[in-house]
Amino acid sequence: MEENLSAKPLEKQETGEGTITFKWFFSTLLGVWPWFLISVIVALSIGQLYLRYTTPIYSTSAEIILNDARKSDAIMLEGLGLNSGSAKVSMDNEMRLLRSKTMMKTVVKELNLNVRYLVAGRLKTAELYGDRPFDFHVLQPEPDSVMDYFSCNIEFAGKNHYILSDAGKRTKHRFGDTIICSAGQVLVTSRGRVSDDQFDKYQVLVSPIIDAAAKYVGSLHVSMPSKNTSTITIGMVDEIALRGADVVNKLIEVYVNETINDKNRVANNTIAFIEDRLRDVSGDLSGIEGEIEGFKRSNELIDINNEADYLFNSSNLKESMIQEKYIELEMLKGVEKNISDRKGVPGSTIVSDPTVMHYLDKLNAMELEKARMLQTTTESNPAVKSLTVQMESARASVIGSIAAKRKQLELTISEYEKQRNNISYKMRGVPGKERVFLEYSRQQAIKQDLYLFLLKKREETAITRTTNVANARVIDPARPGGWPISPNRSKIMMIAFFCGLMVPGLLLYLRRVTNTRVISKIDIAKNTHTPVLGEIGHYDEHQTVAVKTNSRSPLAEQFRVLRTNLQFLLTSKSDKVILLTSTMSGEGKSFIAVNLASTFAISGKKVLLMEMDLRKPKISSNLGIDNSIGFSSYVIGKANIDDIIRPTEVSDNLYVMPSGPIPPNPAELIMMSRVDELFGELRERFDYIVIDTAPLGLVTDAQLLGKHADATLYVVRQAYTFKHQIQIPHEAYTKNKLPKMSIIVNDVKMNLGFLYGYGYGYGYGYGYGYGYGYGNGYGYGVYGNGYFQEEKKVSGIKRVLQKIKR
Repeated sequence: MEENLSAKPLEKQETGEGTITFKWFFSTLLGVWPWFLISVIVALSIGQLYLRYTTPIYSTSAEIILNDARKSDAIMLEGLGLNSGSAKVSMDNEMRLLRSKTMMKTVVKELNLNVRYLVAGRLKTAELYGDRPFDFHVLQPEPDSVMDYFSCNIEFAGKNHYILSDAGKRTKHRFGDTIICSAGQVLVTSRGRVSDDQFDKYQVLVSPIIDAAAKYVGSLHVSMPSKNTSTITIGMVDEIALRGADVVNKLIEVYVNETINDKNRVANNTIAFIEDRLRDVSGDLSGIEGEIEGFKRSNELIDINNEADYLFNSSNLKESMIQEKYIELEMLKGVEKNISDRKGVPGSTIVSDPTVMHYLDKLNAMELEKARMLQTTTESNPAVKSLTVQMESARASVIGSIAAKRKQLELTISEYEKQRNNISYKMRGVPGKERVFLEYSRQQAIKQDLYLFLLKKREETAITRTTNVANARVIDPARPGGWPISPNRSKIMMIAFFCGLMVPGLLLYLRRVTNTRVISKIDIAKNTHTPVLGEIGHYDEHQTVAVKTNSRSPLAEQFRVLRTNLQFLLTSKSDKVILLTSTMSGEGKSFIAVNLASTFAISGKKVLLMEMDLRKPKISSNLGIDNSIGFSSYVIGKANIDDIIRPTEVSDNLYVMPSGPIPPNPAELIMMSRVDELFGELRERFDYIVIDTAPLGLVTDAQLLGKHADATLYVVRQAYTFKHQIQIPHEAYTKNKLPKMSIIVNDVKMNLGFLYGYGYGYGYGYGYGYGYGYGNGYGYGVYGNGYFQEEKKVSGIKRVLQKIKR
């Protein structure tokens, strides 16, 4: 039977017995749950402190729509016969413009965001914004020229005065007075919120406008919710929710104003061009009217006779046609001169030629695009240079198209003049004075028509300018409030909770995997097939005998369970001798030997405890027995058997055989023939014999005494015996060096669960059958030893326990 057991591979027996198992962890958790609870409480407290003193971050956003608000106005202008001048807006360009530092600088200036107001608390410094009691304005130098950072402290000195601490000086001032300090000329105004519960001291920090703008641009995010829509979402993250909302709303306001200014720029250029032309035409018209007046005065003419009505009407028809062409030609000349002189590009509404109108609109669009780009970049930017080249090409195209149109008009006018000359030829009979007067009248009519045309276009352009609206319309403005996005309270508390669980768990795991000593049954099962017969708990008292007649302690119950298990091993009446050994000194084999013998004795059995650790005897001194005569005295023939057997005060049934004087050759002493005679006599006299021998890992005494034993108990001490030392009992077990060998785990501590994870619970139960075993009820469990596999009787309780174990 033992040979079959020893032949089993170690890996088979270790199945399901890994270093860390759920059963091990759960049972360990039951023993060390207070540590987990304390760790969780501490972690949650740290998380709460973190939330309490960490500055929250808020997020706010607004949404605008582009090219939607202008549709109704465009329809109205088209109904008047006017061009609305709207152009398709590039969403990427608008988003880039919203993210520009130039536009954010305007926001910072208007909201005075380069000035921060701080107040120191007990553990952290808080920043004030909407609830600040005063405003700090830098008047001189201009905010744009403030390149250095400035800091000062302000303390209230009543409701109307304050004390300024600047560069180590403290000066008292009145709110609303302009003062001079290190920052320059500043103005501090009260916001009418001074009360008795105000803070004593405030810190004011002034930073350069460009640095403040860069800070807020870094916190700004502009995005398109969908490529299929023309909406833009503008968001801001900030430590103060109200400030973030103010920045976003002010940015939208600045953007709207900028887009309106861009559109008004074309209208202003057109109006300026028309005003110039009106001054010129007005001068020409005044000159012609003066010439007519002079002609009539010199010729004493009051009225012109309509003698040549037919010819005159025909001539007027041709003249009107020529006048229209002259007007168009004059307008083209003015546009050409304006563009050549680079005074600005007029609108396309003042010309009628589609080609010229197209090029004018294209040139206007390019100028607007260049103006927008220059808000975010410089002339040296490759994109600006490329656009400038395109504008020059477009300007050349406009001039070329005007030249072509002028040539066409000149040919048309020439043709009309030929037709008019034919009519004039027929009018030669008309008096010369009337003919001269008609020439003056024709020139006057041309100038009058041109003047009226310019007045009309000026009014149309003015109406267009007044009806210009922004490309953007606010759908949802930014609003302060809401929960902070950082820190996330639920996330932080959840992380703290899991950290509270992980820290002791990690310590438990690290201690478990790095430990080199035997802690649990897993450590034994991984290194040997030797069955574990039982566990003996930790004993805090300094008494050798822990099991007495009326003992009801957990430790006494464990020895009773061990006694019962041994009765299953010692099934024959001749099986009486129990050998105890260990790996090294200090593992508690003498303690187990004394109390195991006491446990048999108080059950009514006559028991002999043999002190066979001849090199380092302890039992006789611990029990107060004279050790001058003992086993060594008997073997060398200086004492008989009755002299070396001593009664004890522990029980009337318990006797002790001292080791006697320490011999120089214990191993040779054990091999003498009188030892065989001694054990034969002792088997006749006692029901049980418990042998406490020397450690197996140090000397061979235990192996020499093994031939006299019927069962062997190998003592392993928790947190004392090294794991690699389990190979010693494993070798003895597999090679059958000792009879019916089993392991006893000694000094099991429940409080080692946190450090070592032995993981025993509290309970009481028993059962028998294959691999019989008892649970001692105090969390130390006893495992079956693997013998008596033929046992078929399994109680109902054992079946239940087996199901639970499975």
